[in-house]
Amino acid sequence: MELLEKKIDDTKFLNVIRKMLKAGYVEDWKYYKTHTGTPQGGIRSPILANIYLHELDCYVESLFSDFNKGKERRDNPEYNANRLRANRLNKKIKVAKGDNRQGLLDQKLVLQRRMLEIPSTDQHDPGYRRLRYCRYADDFVLGATCSKSEAEEIYGKIQTVAPQLTVVE
Repeated sequence: MELLEKKIDDTKFLNVIRKMLKAGYVEDWKYYKTHTGTPQGGIRSPILANIYLHELDCYVESLFSDFNKGKERRDNPEYNANRLRANRLNKKIKVAKGDNRQGLLDQKLVLQRRMLEIPSTDQHDPGYRRLRYCRYADDFVLGATCSKSEAEEIYGKIQTVAPQLTVVE
């Protein structure tokens, strides 16, 4: 309710929402009192979840600017070496004939297969970090391209902010 009170000045409307949250629910023709939150499947649940989780959305967005680093990952030296070898072989293949040409084509095929097995960029580049966030209703996924310790640090920051978001009346 505190989140709603930040943005809404209409006390009558806020009282209606408060009463809806305390109204309880009926299941199999039996009344149950609501102790916390909104009943699952209730018509007010999705809008209140979006209002409530908007604070989390804003907090995670603020983490992006501090966390994201680098424009792109650096190149993988092993991949680049194989790519250069393949380019040199292309030049030799153009002028080669007969069995020699076939041998060069076989070498190129081996290099291309190897290039498919290794990443073209350095997956552990310390100069590149990204944070991605996706929320649907009350579920969210936070993806971090970084070291495990940095990911745990982000997780800890969200854990310290999440209790501040929790307002149960």
